[in-house]
Amino acid sequence: MHAGASNLRGCKINFRFQGPEMPRSIALRDALEVDIPLIEMWAQAIDSGQYMSRHLPQLLRPLLWKIIIVDGTDIGTTWIERREGIPDAVFLGIFIGQRSALGKGIGRAAITALIDEVWRIFGDVTIRLHVRQSNARAIACYQHCGFVQIDTNQKVRGDGVVLSVVTMALRAPSFNRPK
Repeated sequence: MHAGASNLRGCKINFRFQGPEMPRSIALRDALEVDIPLIEMWAQAIDSGQYMSRHLPQLLRPLLWKIIIVDGTDIGTTWIERREGIPDAVFLGIFIGQRSALGKGIGRAAITALIDEVWRIFGDVTIRLHVRQSNARAIACYQHCGFVQIDTNQKVRGDGVVLSVVTMALRAPSFNRPK
């Protein structure tokens, strides 16, 4: 379990952890185009296609795009983007590029920080994501961050393989307040 809180000054967000084998700190920095080769290397190293459909934002200019830094080392990326025809929501993507970093609360900390930043910048917007139904670890992480399942559907990959996909959403706190 981690201890600490986000610091939203600038683009650096730090978390402090306690316990054996836990990272000492996590920070987010703005992602740059020069980070793409590193992200591609991570995707190949962990065979990311078995867990996710993509490891980069869809658009060349996502609303927010961050690199996840653990104990001073870049280990993943997370982003927020819009989808055409869905003006009241933004979509979250995250990719941890090192197997040794999985299951340590890093994704949860990065998502929590990104959620805070999204609501600070964009206001009362719903945050959605798509995750493969077979990715139980990711689904548990998203649920811990407050996301709830709102839909399940099938997606056909380019190679014809059919995947079950869960859509999850997190509504801004003001949506949950009585009017």
